[in-house]
Amino acid sequence: CMLTPDETHPGLIAGALAGMRAGAAVVFAHGYNVHFERVRIPAGVDVVLVAPKGVGPAVRFWTLTGDRPSVAIVEPERGPRLRPTDHGYECHFEWRGLRHVLPLADRGAAAALDRWGPAHLSRVLGFRPGRLLVALSPPVNGYCYKVVAGLLPRR
Repeated sequence: CMLTPDETHPGLIAGALAGMRAGAAVVFAHGYNVHFERVRIPAGVDVVLVAPKGVGPAVRFWTLTGDRPSVAIVEPERGPRLRPTDHGYECHFEWRGLRHVLPLADRGAAAALDRWGPAHLSRVLGFRPGRLLVALSPPVNGYCYKVVAGLLPRR
């Protein structure tokens, strides 16, 4: 494992990447060279991005094309609980021992909440929400925000 500046990646790691086999993984601490294809990742090799700048509720958006969404399915240890705010709904949940509060961006669920209230959400959706589709919002003033893009049933 070594961390090097982005500009050194193409020449420094080209040989190591060429020797990787399908099923292997390469870890980057930054995604510019992968996104802008300055390094070639062999077919079947997984890419893991560990971006320390991505902590908190917002991350800097470095391309405005919106063609590379970032999503995750989260299985909360507790929750989700949906609460109304002045701007819609918040989704409260606990995951990996931490409490999280993210805006609800699922328009269908928000409409059901507006009409029927949280007590009837499971009946309206046809399932009890147990997993969350967490995504980055489109850019707003140069930042993307973590949102709950969808409510999903438990497995």
